[in-house]
Parts: sequence; structure tokens; C-alpha cells
Amino acid sequence: TLWRTAGAAAMTVVQTKKDSEDKALFQLRPFWKIKEDNELPSPLTRLQTLHGMDHLDSLTTSITSSCELIETVQSPRNFVQRLVAHPGNRTRLAWDLFGGALIIYDMLAIPTWVFAVPESVLSKAMETISVVFWTLNIFATLTVGYTYKGVTIMEPKFIAMRYLKTWFVVDMFVLLPEYIEIAYKGTAVSTDSEPTSAGSIRLLRIFRLFKAMRLLRLFKLRWLLQLIEDLLDSEFASIVANIIKMIVLLLIVNHFIACGWWLISVSYQPEVDTWIKVHDFDDATWQYAYTTSFHWSLTQFTPASMHIQPQNFGERLYAVGVVVFALVGFSYVVGSITGSLTQLRAMKEEAAKQFWQLRRYLRKNQVPLLLSLRINRYLEHAWQQQARASDHSRVTILAMLSEQLQSELQSAVTVPHLEIHPLFHYISKVCPVTMQRLAASAMSKMPVAANDSIFLPGEKATHVYFMSEGRLAYIQRPVGQEESKKEHVDAGEHWIAEPVLWVRSWMHLGLMVALRECDILRVDPVPFAASIARSPAMLKMAREYAFKFVEWLNAKERALTQSDIAQGRRCLEDVPATLAGFVEQGLPEEARGTYPRFIGRGNAMSRGSLVGSP
Repeated sequence: TLWRTAGAAAMTVVQTKKDSEDKALFQLRPFWKIKEDNELPSPLTRLQTLHGMDHLDSLTTSITSSCELIETVQSPRNFVQRLVAHPGNRTRLAWDLFGGALIIYDMLAIPTWVFAVPESVLSKAMETISVVFWTLNIFATLTVGYTYKGVTIMEPKFIAMRYLKTWFVVDMFVLLPEYIEIAYKGTAVSTDSEPTSAGSIRLLRIFRLFKAMRLLRLFKLRWLLQLIEDLLDSEFASIVANIIKMIVLLLIVNHFIACGWWLISVSYQPEVDTWIKVHDFDDATWQYAYTTSFHWSLTQFTPASMHIQPQNFGERLYAVGVVVFALVGFSYVVGSITGSLTQLRAMKEEAAKQFWQLRRYLRKNQVPLLLSLRINRYLEHAWQQQARASDHSRVTILAMLSEQLQSELQSAVTVPHLEIHPLFHYISKVCPVTMQRLAASAMSKMPVAANDSIFLPGEKATHVYFMSEGRLAYIQRPVGQEESKKEHVDAGEHWIAEPVLWVRSWMHLGLMVALRECDILRVDPVPFAASIARSPAMLKMAREYAFKFVEWLNAKERALTQSDIAQGRRCLEDVPATLAGFVEQGLPEEARGTYPRFIGRGNAMSRGSLVGSP
């Protein structure tokens, strides 16, 4: 019965009255019709009356290009400003991550100098890389903006002033001694002399002391850790990362304590008893000396013990201080790890409880096995999606955003899935404000479970559909054929039931079923038209597009190939290119060929005609 109904709906496309064969089969929605000049908004009607239609066309052209005008005003005005990059720039993020790796290396390597670690090829290479990187970082810091009280500052003058007030002094204290040390060693090499005198050795030790100030850059690691946390979009992964962070923090603290424990002992004169002297570590290798000190440090944080004990007042005082610190520090770390593990356990217990109640409900109500499996599968998918906080409604802090930011955020999330359509592609590039209004008022998200039916043949269409995730199957029985045709609808390739935006009534011609869990974006035609109407330029272009679309839809050669989906194996023409031509024809003549063009599925951008090669 459904297929007979669908066939009847499709047959209306080819059946025409004998006395009016050329009459349009699909009628344009009244909203897109321009009956009289007075249908235009009254200010535009007055402009048309006073200055003629040419003035109205120039006005709409100027409105259409207003976004480009704003970009021109806000764009950098000189060469220096063009060099300033946004703080979220990917190149800058990669640069900062490399700098973070160098900071971690310094944090591990510099404290071990107390063990008289001999220089190696690796250490020399890292010293060179560090000097070069932090020198270049001075210029890199001056060419990247920063965020202050929610505002991104891109002005070079303010960037330079901020750098001078913050990290400039630290960079100078660290880099200048390194430059002097490099020059001093270079002079020694050129004269074939080794720095063996007491004064030279003392000078090198002073240089090394200043180089230890590189540890001040550890304060930059907080931003790096925040960046890594931002990359984690799962609550489970965030909790595990916090546990790992606490364990690493405990090991790093013990690393510093171990190096301090060795430094306290070697600072005494040879005649004073120290733990190094008493326990015969004078001739030990630096690796064994370090691991022993690290072992001692760990025992101060736990109930474990070892044979190494303080042998003088200084060592005893240091040991007491470490124990007192461990009482607080270790308790904090253990408490944090325990809290994270409890949170993980609570998450799993909540999930187990919910699904246990679900299985109990399904069994008690004797739900069929096949339906129970479908329900379980979809709810497992939905639970995982919820755990990743991918739903806008779960992020309650977003309610604090202004209306404009809410619209921009919604647009940023939804528009990439809509840009496969030439019209939405054009609106998003030329008039982003209209696209933001569409995203806020005309679009909604529709989660779908596997094997769910989206619509049936013969049903009246209510929305246009865009796939954001998953896969659908579209099954249609063409007019006059017994065999049904099946098409797969994937994200980024198809849009569904576009005629509902432009014609009075559209009946679905096939069956749409989800092959797996999907997320679908729906566009409501009524709010869509209302949002378009707020921009005279977009309204004028959309009306021209609607007329061209309905004429194309009513063409006799398309009568037997009507479908709900825009592309497919039965489609004999390049539909996106055809519709892109309609968009361009809706523009004023002087504006044609000046906007980003649409190029098939890839949505590649270039200047020129809207119509490009697919």
C-alpha cells in the first residue's frame, strides 16, 4: 500500500491536464512569490520609487558584500600587524608544545647536575637546541596575540608591553649567561686552551648557576597542561589523565628531593661525616648514586625504609623537612587519586545500574527480543555520546553566553554539515549573520537509532535533512517499475527533501531507514524563510533561486527521475553544479563571479564563478 501511494504521488509529476500541458506541476510557496512592488519592505519600496530599481540593486549588492567590508576594516593595516597570529593558531600550538618538551627536559636534567653527570652528545645537542629555540621564541612571542578578560588582543604594541612586563626579564637572565658561556668556550677553543684555572672553573659554575634559572619556565607548564586537558573530550579520559598527572607530579617532586639529598651531602667538607662517606658512595657511578637518592626520597613518602640515614645536623634537618612536607604533599596526591578512582567507579556503577533497570523493565513487560536488542544498542550509543558531552544541553555553562555568541557557536557546529549544498555554502561565506540566525532558529538535531525509519513513501514532507553522522538507506520504486532502487546516504554527500523549502507541498517518494546510529540536522522551512527575510539581499537571491528551482523541478525530463535525495546513481546530472548556477543567477549582475565558488563535495574555495568542477 505504501509503494502504491508513493507511486501515485510520483505519477502526479507526469500527469498533466490536456488543456494546459505546460502548467507547473509544483507550486511555489507563497512566501517566495513577489506579487507586486509593494510587497517589498516599505523603506526599500520608497527607495525604488525615488531612485528606481537600479538603486535597489546597488543597495542589495552593498548589503551582500557587507561582511567583506567588515573583514576589510578589521584586517591588519600594515606589515607588522599582518605578522601577528591568533593565539589559537595551530602552528603556534605546535611551537608551544615543543617548548613544553624542552621545559620538561630542563626540569629533569638540570637537577642532576649535582651528580656531576658528564657531558654527552645528547646533552650538547639539547643545549644548542634550547638556546636557539628560546632565542627565536622572543620574536615568536611578539608575533602572537593573547586573551585578556575574554578579549583577544592582536595589537603589536600591547603584545610587546605585555611581554616586557612578564617573561622578558626571565629570558634575559637565562639567555645572556648562555650567550656569554658560548662566547667564552668559543674563545677557549680558538686559542686551544682548556679552562683549568680556578677562576675559569668558578666562572663556568656561575654560568651553570644562571642556566638553572631556566627552571623558572616551569610556570609555563600550567598553560601546556591546560592545553592537553582541552584536547580530551571524554570524562573518562579526563579522569584517567588526572590520575596520571598526580602520579607524575609525585615522581617529579621526589626527583627534586633526591637531587637535594645528594647536594646537601656533597656540600660538606671532606672531614665531616656524611651519608655518602659513611655508606661508601664516594666512588659510585652517577646512575647508582641517583637511584639510591631517589629510593631514599620515596621512602620518606611511604612507610617503607632503607639503610641510608642522615649523619649530621644538616642532613637530619633536611630529612625532617622532607617528612613534614610528605605528610601534606603525599596526602594531597593520594586524596586526589582516590577521588578520581571513586569518580570512575561511580560512573561505571551508574551505567551498570541504569542498564540493569532497563533490562529488568524489558523482561517484565515482555518486550520482543529483537526490539530489546535494538533498544540496548541505541542506548549504549547514546550513553557514550552523553559521556563525551557532545550534546549542547549537557554543557550548562553555555547558558551564560550572550545571544550572539550562542548563535555563532550553533552556526560553527552545524554549518560545516550544510555547506555541501550550494545555497547554504554561499550564505555562510557571504552573509554569516544570516547563517547564524538559521542555525539558531531553523535547525534542530534529530538522533536516530539503527533501523529507525525517518519517513515513509507517501508521507508529507516537513523538513530538509542533512546527515552529520552515520548512514541511511533510501529505497524508492521508480514509476512503472517493479524493482525497488536502493541508495546509501552518507554524511557530507547528500541532502534530503530540499523541495519542501520551496514548494507548497512535497510528498516523500521513498522509504528512508537508518543503517546505524545517526545524527541528523533538520531545517524547518517556516523559520528558514523568516530568517532569510531579515536580509533584503539574501531574500532577493533566495526568491530568484526558488523560481529557478521550481522550474527545474517541473521540467519534463526530470519527471521520471524525481527523488527525495539530491544525488545518487539514478541522477543523470551534476545536481550541485546545477543548483550553484541557480544561486549565481540570483545575484545582481555586477556581483556575479566575485564570490567564493562551490566545487562539489570537497567545498574547495576560490574566487570566481559560483559554479565549479565537481
